[in-house]
Amino acid sequence: MAAMETTDAQRNITRNVRILMAARDMFSQQELADSLGWTSAKMTKTLKGDRRWSVEDLYEIGRIFGISAGALLGSTAEVVAAAGPTVATPVNGSVTSR
Repeated sequence: MAAMETTDAQRNITRNVRILMAARDMFSQQELADSLGWTSAKMTKTLKGDRRWSVEDLYEIGRIFGISAGALLGSTAEVVAAAGPTVATPVNGSVTSR
């Protein structure tokens, strides 16, 4: 089966989830998978773009990180603002905390 085409919205969500994970410095992929009740395989597939984020996923991730589901669809600046005092920014495709 061919890999699913990843839309800009799906890429934005993935980027924003990674930013939140780094900003909170408390969620590895496995920790987030556990918090969502997912297997590590499902988490990996979703972060790689092989599985699409669902509306339910956005609400649950928003609940876990204390932000709105809509913020996950927004810009990096919106997610950084929603993440609170720890600022994370993408640098050359990776996420770093400052």
